[in-house]
Amino acid sequence: MEFPADWTVLPKADFELASPRIAGDLTMELHAELRPSGRILDAFRISLAGTKILAIEVELFKLLPVNTFKGWSFKAEFRPEDIVIRKNLTSSTWLDGTALIARREASLLDDSGSGIPSAEFLRYLADLDDLPDSFSLRWAVAAGEDGRMKLQLHSLPAGAVFITGKPLLKG
Repeated sequence: MEFPADWTVLPKADFELASPRIAGDLTMELHAELRPSGRILDAFRISLAGTKILAIEVELFKLLPVNTFKGWSFKAEFRPEDIVIRKNLTSSTWLDGTALIARREASLLDDSGSGIPSAEFLRYLADLDDLPDSFSLRWAVAAGEDGRMKLQLHSLPAGAVFITGKPLLKG
């Protein structure tokens, strides 16, 4: 893409809900509010769309460093249009991994690839004496070394409520 790009100007009423108008596996557009003079106001947002399901599979121990979970995998799928990047930020809200598993929006696999019931995982968490006892995920948009925009998945070994209560981790 050349810069500066040819901008498409849409009515301000479309700003909050606008989605990418280009087709592809994963698409991303930057939306910015403009003044009548053409200057950008304070508000911007990034929207995602696409036909590709974003499937993640990661070692649970990397998300939640508890020895009991060594060899287990965390697996989830996300649709691009369900990923909401917050207004004036380049990241989504934190998603509580334990809640995703409890709601069966994500699954756990053992080292042989067999599914682990969410109730079993929650029992292990309840028996833990020390922290961490949860983990959280969020999506973030970043510029890659090649100058192209990238979608990244971040994680922290703490619950989403705990993280959002910390001002340094909130944004």
